[in-house]
This record gives sequence, C-alpha cells and structure tokens, in this order.
Amino acid sequence: MQSLSAAVGGSSKPIGSMVPLTRWDQLERFLILGTGDGVYYAGDPRLSAERAPALRACLAEDGARVLSAIVETAGSGRAPRPDPALFALALAASPKYAGAEVNAAALELLPQVARTASHLKKFATYVTAHRGWGRSLRSAFARWYLEMPVRDLAQQMLKQRRGRWSHADLLRLAHPTPETKAQSTLFRWAVDGAGGRLASDLLTEELKQVYGFEMVKQASAKYEVVELIETYQLTYEMIPEPWLNSADVWEALLDGMPYCAMLRNLGRLAAAGLVAAQGQATALLAARLVDNRRIARAKVSPVTLLSTLLAFRRNHEVPAISAALETAFYASLGNVPAAGRRIGLILDGSAPIASTVLAMLATRNEGSASLLPACVSREDRLDAVMTAVDSVRPHLDTYPDSEVLVVISGRGGWIAPSRLTNVPAVMVAPHATDAAPTEAANPAMLTIVGFDASVPRAIAEFAGFECS
Repeated sequence: MQSLSAAVGGSSKPIGSMVPLTRWDQLERFLILGTGDGVYYAGDPRLSAERAPALRACLAEDGARVLSAIVETAGSGRAPRPDPALFALALAASPKYAGAEVNAAALELLPQVARTASHLKKFATYVTAHRGWGRSLRSAFARWYLEMPVRDLAQQMLKQRRGRWSHADLLRLAHPTPETKAQSTLFRWAVDGAGGRLASDLLTEELKQVYGFEMVKQASAKYEVVELIETYQLTYEMIPEPWLNSADVWEALLDGMPYCAMLRNLGRLAAAGLVAAQGQATALLAARLVDNRRIARAKVSPVTLLSTLLAFRRNHEVPAISAALETAFYASLGNVPAAGRRIGLILDGSAPIASTVLAMLATRNEGSASLLPACVSREDRLDAVMTAVDSVRPHLDTYPDSEVLVVISGRGGWIAPSRLTNVPAVMVAPHATDAAPTEAANPAMLTIVGFDASVPRAIAEFAGFECS
C-alpha cells in the first residue's frame, strides 16, 4: 500500500515548517490531526466543513485522491483518533462536496474506514449532517452490517448499546436483507429484542454472547451470574448494574477483561472488595497491568495510565496495584511515537499531568535531542519528575537550539507568537475551553485546547511527521 505522502502526492517537509503549506499538505494535517485552522480540541474534535477548507478544496480538485488518502490514514494507525477520517469520508459521500462518482466510491469504502460499531455510529452522525438517507447511503450501511462476521458484530452490538444512534435505528434505516439465519436472528434481536421464540434462536455458537446477555438479565442469584459470565464470555458492559457491586462477579469478569477495561474499572474492583492489600486477585491484576504485550497491544496512552494511577493513589491503599500502574506508565511511554526533533519544552507547574507526561516523553523518547528547561533527566522516576515540574514556571529564553517548541500553559494563558522564534510551536492549554483566533491563524503553530489521551500523539505527529 502506498504511503500517505504518496497518496496526497508530493514532497517531504515537516508539517510545522515555516514553508507555506499546499492544500494537499493541509489535507494530510487534517486527516491526521483533525484540524484545518491550527486548533486541536481534546475530547470533542469539533469537526465541521467550515473548519476544513483544504478538505473541501481537495475534494473539488481530485476526489479519488482524497479517498486514497482517507483509506491510508484509517489503516496507518497514525491519527490520534478516527474522527477526522470518518468526517472526511462523510463529506466525500455528500453531493454538496463531491460528484456522484466520488460519492459512490466513498460509500463503497465505508467498511475500510469505519472498522467498528463505534466508528459506524460516528460516521452516521457526520454523514447525515450533510446528506439525506438516500438509496446509496442505505445500501452502504446495509453492506457494513452484512460484511462483518456475525460473532464480531454481535459482540460490538452488545458493547455499543448507547449513544446518539442505536443499532436498531441504523438497521431500520438501512434494512439489510439477511444472507444467513444467524444474521436474520441478530438483526431481529437488535431491532425488536428477544421476545417469543427468538431467545431460543440465539442459542448458537455465533450468537451465544447475545443469548448469555439475555439470560443474565433474568438471573436471580450471584452464582447464576458468575456461571453465565464463564459460559458465554460476557463482559462487564453486558452485566446488569446491580451485580457489579459483587467481588465474585468482578473476579469472573477479570479473566477475559481487556487492558483498558481493567484501567477504567479499577475503582469499582476496589470498591467491590476484589482488590485488597493481599489477595490472589490483586496479584493477578498487578501481573496483567505490567504485561508489556498487553500494554503495547492496547496502545494505552501514558495520560490514561498516569491519571488512573493518581486517582487510585488518592482513593485506595493497595501498594501492589499502585506500583504496577507506575511500571505500566513507564512502559506506555513507548506507545507514543518519537518526534525525532530537538524539543524545547516550556512547562507550567499548574498543569501537572500534562507537564509530567510531556517531560517524560521528551527525555525518554527523544533522548539527547530534547531541550528541557526543567531539572528532569531520562533516569528520573515519576515522583521526582512531578516534584520538578511543580516548581517550574515558563521562561521563553531557554530554547536556542530547538527545532520545535512545546509550550504548556496550565493557567489557560496564551503566549503571543511574536515572542517565539521562527520554529514550529505547539501551544497547550490543558484547562482552557477555547483558543485565541490569532494563535490559530499561524500555520506553523498548533494550538491544543484541553488535554486528553490523544494529545501526546498529536504533538508528536505535528512535530515529527512529514507531509507533502
């Protein structure tokens, strides 16, 4: 498969370079970072056609080339979040922004870009804002449901039961014609529930999780819930809320629990009494938390791990789990790609999570190529780094050799571009809600509003990846 630079067609200059960006350069920036105006919003990407002028211009110039870039981005793993590619595909599928051939080709590519049920629902939100539910759109959604293996689709339906769009909504609109009995049963269950004879129809190998989900809703004793979890490989999202206060239920769920789900539910595990200072479940959980293969496979962000660790330390006294989370945090730093440039990192002590994560990424991932105006070294442990960054205040005269500046302003203030040198710069305001328009207008700057798990990768991509 061709590279993204080849897909959008061209040269190799840094994305934050002072060299003016072409519209195809800006398209790549949009597909990776989701910003067409230089402002990256953590949490809510705030995507709109108005904020994506390069995408609209490129669709008008060469829609097929845009589609190639969208598919490459979706499969590359480089984008911090999937929203920009899904949004771009939605605009490509709209008659308002592209011709009929591009519209049709975009909808054919839906399974390659929307790879999960969560992605499909996001695409539904984006595409219906720009076009109606015509025959071609209904057919595209129908194909998505028909092409996914029934077992995988059933599991995703069970885990993605909330949100603006339900699967019942989408199936009613798309009206796919089932090709197998299992598909017919699953679609009927998603739309109508498990009434009548349908519950017994679910008792097949492909649909056994759905059957277990229906059975657990009828359970009246804890041992029944545990047996159903073990027999049908149920996950915590499939368990009625009242049973999630039981240590026995969580212990049964722990066996097949994905890494990020363990992190999300640590507090509940502890509150239920499963995580204690001593115990077999605690030892098992700690071992899984430090498993490097699990950490890499889950692509867990160091922001997520540090936030989880600090919250766990505040609320629970289980040293083995706290130690495991700290070890996992160090390992997760490797999940963020190195920028490969000399970083001038200007810290603000009032944003401890942002400052700590970015300082440790700079010293450990970039090594001697980094310039850090705080007293932090590659060997420093977490608590030492947090103490160091807590006392740091911004100084703008400490970056003479930097290729990229990263300025963190935890107090929500903004440093005018005139005070910076002529190098690319990333302005991070972890606690801000909006960005100053004058900052967003500078093509050599990325303004980040808020701070979440996607931000370190966004900074690394802006600082280090090449665009045509």
